[in-house]
Amino acid sequence: MSELIFAILIVSLVIYGQGLAFNTYLLKCKETSESFFQTFFFGFIFLGFNVVLLNFFFPINKFIGTLILIFSILFVAIELFKKKKNKIFKKIIILVIISFFLIAFSNVYRPDAGLYHLPYISILNENKIIFGLSNLHFRFGHISINQYISAPFNNHLIPIESLSIPAALLFSLFIYFLFSSFKKLIKKNEFNNSLIFFLLIIISIYSYNRFSEYGNDTPTHIFFILLFIYIVSKNKNEEYFPNIILISTFLVLLKPFMIILSLFILYLFFKQKKKLDILIKPKIIFSSIFLFLWLIKNLSVSGCLIYPISSLCIKSLIITDIEKTINEETSGEAWSKDWSNYEEKVLKIEDYNKKFRWIKTWQENHFKIIIEKFVPILIFLFLIYFLLFLNKKKINREKNTINDYIFFLFFLLFILLWFIKFPLYRYGSSFLIVFFVYLIILFTKNFEYSKKEKNLRYIFNFFLIIAVLAFFTKNSLRIYNNLTLGNYFPSIYSNNIKNQNKKLKFQKIVFGNKGYYFFSNGKLCMYSESPCTHVDLNNIVFNRTHNYKVFYKKK
Repeated sequence: MSELIFAILIVSLVIYGQGLAFNTYLLKCKETSESFFQTFFFGFIFLGFNVVLLNFFFPINKFIGTLILIFSILFVAIELFKKKKNKIFKKIIILVIISFFLIAFSNVYRPDAGLYHLPYISILNENKIIFGLSNLHFRFGHISINQYISAPFNNHLIPIESLSIPAALLFSLFIYFLFSSFKKLIKKNEFNNSLIFFLLIIISIYSYNRFSEYGNDTPTHIFFILLFIYIVSKNKNEEYFPNIILISTFLVLLKPFMIILSLFILYLFFKQKKKLDILIKPKIIFSSIFLFLWLIKNLSVSGCLIYPISSLCIKSLIITDIEKTINEETSGEAWSKDWSNYEEKVLKIEDYNKKFRWIKTWQENHFKIIIEKFVPILIFLFLIYFLLFLNKKKINREKNTINDYIFFLFFLLFILLWFIKFPLYRYGSSFLIVFFVYLIILFTKNFEYSKKEKNLRYIFNFFLIIAVLAFFTKNSLRIYNNLTLGNYFPSIYSNNIKNQNKKLKFQKIVFGNKGYYFFSNGKLCMYSESPCTHVDLNNIVFNRTHNYKVFYKKK
């Protein structure tokens, strides 16, 4: 238990230290108690940037991971001891406690973690960037920045299993941020402004309380909801738009589908004054550099700027397998539309995607999952609206602004695009959450409450207490029921508990020119020797150029 707690603490200090380096030393922003959460969120972003940059030249091995750890904690030490901000350490301890309950004895997300999340982290730990890596496994082409954030926790101080901790820490940070913001607003009797944080606390705890369901999706949802908070924030200072650009860019790196934010960003840009001055803001310049590095990384790994969008591939590159890319582009969309449950098999996979032919199969299968997961949220939102309506003092007839309706239309557009392209609940839960929460905000915006009104406080506190108790009770029971297992960390080596502390060994496929990869013969690679694939390959060529590994398909 103590080993996991210590590991969470170290991971927290590293990510917060990265945020301090970004905010205090790179952007020259003074750290205050108000900016603790923003600094921490930016720590995830800056850590990801540093690892992407370093991996062009070095494997993210124990030496590099330890250097990142030392410098990050050094930044924190300067902040804590020279400026005597002991409150920061107390906040970090709260994050450690929440993260421990979330992650202890949890599983990694299956099967994706074993298929490509963990194998890719292993590749980062053992290799600098590999050209044509997607030719070993197509999923290596559309990897998330999440894997880069996990990679440096391969160091000499904490166990390698700690690479699972950043995702749990992100949830803890997000929930703590929501609670802190809610508490400040409710103290000021700002019931309308506090409502958004109250709703998001309850819904986020309900939706994201199970670590084994995280994968690359939940961190994306958390940052999208965070973006939503920034967008509707009333504190529109000079960093309002740069913060939105920074988070939006990071969202694209988390999930390429988030490119749909582009139109929204363009709209917000045209609303800004002094547009040219905004474009040279440090955060926007940093975001542009980060996005450029990421696109170059994508191009190096797959031959495509965004994989598997075939129109964004350079076909003339030797590493580009355009046939496979087109196939994955089509099949990825079809599988998200329940192709696996399509029993008639009259249509070809490319025809199944067209003209909403998939609706019937999707409606009979995955739509039921969406109903099961999201209807409780709708019931909760309706109940809260009803209670607020009963407790209002009066309705202020001031109309909602045009901007409110434009935001509403954009949030609706996100849902429509998600539904048309990739209608899996785990891809779109944050779109649904943001849309319906914003709907409630618009409906209740003109409600006025008495400053002496206690009923609203009772309502908020009741639901918050229930949510917190449910979270800690559920996760405490899981911990208690698994105490005999001994290892508190999620297993990264195998789904078999007996093998959870050692790497699995797979067949080594060696090329004549000293290149190699590991073939797992259909099994999950998990965190094993790299590069590992479960796919049987018989037409792959290996080469080296300027000491970089290159895999490409035999023409």
